[in-house]
Amino acid sequence: MLGPYAMLLFIIAMFTTTSAKMEAPPVTLVCRIAIVSAYTCGPESTGKHRGDLGYCVTASGYKLKPSDSYRVVAADPKYYYVNQKIHIDNIGDVIVKDTGSDIKGKDRFDLFINDLDSAKKFGVKKLEYKAI
Repeated sequence: MLGPYAMLLFIIAMFTTTSAKMEAPPVTLVCRIAIVSAYTCGPESTGKHRGDLGYCVTASGYKLKPSDSYRVVAADPKYYYVNQKIHIDNIGDVIVKDTGSDIKGKDRFDLFINDLDSAKKFGVKKLEYKAI
């Protein structure tokens, strides 16, 4: 039978060894190249007009606001979950709040831009990104 001091050392050794085994390995963020397009709430992107049911509402039920410009993306739900954060070079950190019928695959995003002229000017770009 172990004495109280020996038992304490034994317990400390067990937890020290166990906690070391439970540490997660460091995460390596891999940059990839994505095709990023832009969309608006309007009929040119969604087929909906101001006042229509579902106007400016994403597939996840989120109501887009003008301040969400350059901050919200649509992504393929097979690869990204709602509220997942992604860093896109030259844009910054964005959050997945939408899906889109043409947004298929791991390397495809549609960036919400509130203003039609700005969305057209953005066009389609190839940009580096990483999930964060």
